[in-house]
Parts: sequence; C-alpha cells; structure tokens
Amino acid sequence: MSEKFTALQLADALSLTFPGNLGVDKAAAELRRLSTVNAELLEALRSCLGMLEQANCSTGYCCCGSSIDSHTWGDGHGPVDEGEHYQLKAIEAARAAIARATEE
Repeated sequence: MSEKFTALQLADALSLTFPGNLGVDKAAAELRRLSTVNAELLEALRSCLGMLEQANCSTGYCCCGSSIDSHTWGDGHGPVDEGEHYQLKAIEAARAAIARATEE
C-alpha cells in the first residue's frame, strides 16, 4: 500500500527527522513555499476556468482564415470558429491540470 503525503507533511517530517541540518531546512522551506504557490495557482486556474467557460470567444473566423459567415463546404471542411476552438482546448487543459493537482 502506497501512502501519499502532502508537501507540507513532507517538509515537517524532514525538519523533525533532521533538526538543524541546513540543507534539509532549506529543502523543507522550499517545499512549504512551493505548496503555497501551488495552492495559489490552483485557485487562480479555477477562477480563470470559470470565466473562460462563460466567455464568448468567437472570432467569426474559421481556423482556416475564412469568415464563418461566408464559409462553405467549398472550403473543403465545415466551419470551425477559431476562438471557440482554442477556448475549448484551454478549458480541457485547465480541467485536466486541476484534476491532476487534486487527485487523491
């Protein structure tokens, strides 16, 4: 059975196991700092994701450069709004990152 520890738990364990060891103290401090930064970035990503899910990112242009209004099957494909395409990709990437960061 594999146990998972948070960065803060690991930092505390290192400090208690090796008291006064300057290298360990620096590593533990960095783990604490990175844990705080990670939590801040995760919250910022969640906030951005919420806004991005509600935003209208339509550009009116297909990924091929043609206007959506004048796009036809003669262009060789159906119209795909470039802004909406990249919006969906960003939403998918943000959701995947949040899932990885919060998996147990």
